[in-house]
Amino acid sequence: MQIHPLAGRRMRAYLLDATGYLGVAAAMVPAGLVLSRNAPPSPGAVLRTRTMFPMSAVLPMRTALRTRAVLPMRAVFPVRAVLLMSAVPPIVATIWAARAEAGAAHATWGKRRMGLMVATERGPALPFPRALARNTIKIAIPWQVGHLVAIGAAAGGFDRSDPLTLTAGILIYPIIGVLAVMSAFGSGRGPHDRLTATHVIAR
Repeated sequence: MQIHPLAGRRMRAYLLDATGYLGVAAAMVPAGLVLSRNAPPSPGAVLRTRTMFPMSAVLPMRTALRTRAVLPMRAVFPVRAVLLMSAVPPIVATIWAARAEAGAAHATWGKRRMGLMVATERGPALPFPRALARNTIKIAIPWQVGHLVAIGAAAGGFDRSDPLTLTAGILIYPIIGVLAVMSAFGSGRGPHDRLTATHVIAR
């Protein structure tokens, strides 16, 4: 199987686009700091505190940790709020890319700079619903599955054998691998292209 002639340019285009997507994610940092401020102390934090404060100051924190072992994890870690907040950057990036590919240039910012565009089997006109489906498969799903793994791990999902965390952990690497390999080799059409009847071409 040969590498597609546009594979290198597509990779560079995606990296350029990713800088903008990361900017959206960075904008969510303040909200994350607010949530982390309201989170309960970790065991490591309590151990470090014992070296700095008398036992009378540490006992209430130890009580909080014992409560953490009794209450469900979702009662002390805002998993649902974090998951909802984590979905914002992928959704914004997906809509952003879809509007660009359905627009006059038929390309995202990175694709334009690499001399690429997205076309359908009937020509360059790409309806927004199809562009949205294409970028949901390419951006939103892999990104949010990665969030499920990271957030689930932070909430002790692997230790508790949480089904959602374990499933996301199993799926994330095949999803990324299939997208990367199918886009780089052969026809260069990944699942997002095949399922939406689109392909990337040079201008």
